[in-house]
Amino acid sequence: MLLAKARAERAYRRKVQASELKLHKEMDRLLWNLVEGVRDGLSERVQALSLDDDKYLPLLKAMIGKAATAIERDELVAELNARDLKRLQPEWEDFIRDCASGKQIVLSSTPIESQGGVLLRSSDNRIHLDNTFEGRIERLKSRLQQVITERLLPGGRDNGILTT
Repeated sequence: MLLAKARAERAYRRKVQASELKLHKEMDRLLWNLVEGVRDGLSERVQALSLDDDKYLPLLKAMIGKAATAIERDELVAELNARDLKRLQPEWEDFIRDCASGKQIVLSSTPIESQGGVLLRSSDNRIHLDNTFEGRIERLKSRLQQVITERLLPGGRDNGILTT
C-alpha cells in the first residue's frame, strides 16, 4: 500500500512538473511575442519622431556632433535620407555650425535609405559611424530588449521570468 502511494505521488509530481514546464514555455513564447511587438512599434515611433522638426532637428544635430567628435578626422561627409537631405541642404552650413567645432562636415548629395539620423564618414572613406536610427537600434538591440522586458514586466527576473 505504501509502495503504491509513493508511486502515485511520484507520477503526480511528474505531471505537475511537466505542466509547469509547458506553462513556462508558453509564457516565454508570449513574452517574446510581446517584446517583438514593442520593437516593431518602435519603427513607427521613430518615423513619427523624424516628422516632428521641433524634436528631431535638435536630436539630429546632437547625433552629428557626437559622431563628429568620435571620428578623429577633420574632414567629414554626412549622409542623410532623402527627406532630411531635401530639408537641410539649403541651410546645411547654418545647421552644423555648432555641431563640431574645428571639423568640416560636407553634406553628401546622395541620399541613403534610412528613417532618420546620419551616417557620418571620413572624407577618405576609412571611418564610418552609423548614427541612423536603424544603425543605433541594431547596436543597442540587446539593451533595448532588456529595457523593454523590464518595462513590460517590472521585477520579471525576480519572478523567475528569464529571456534570452
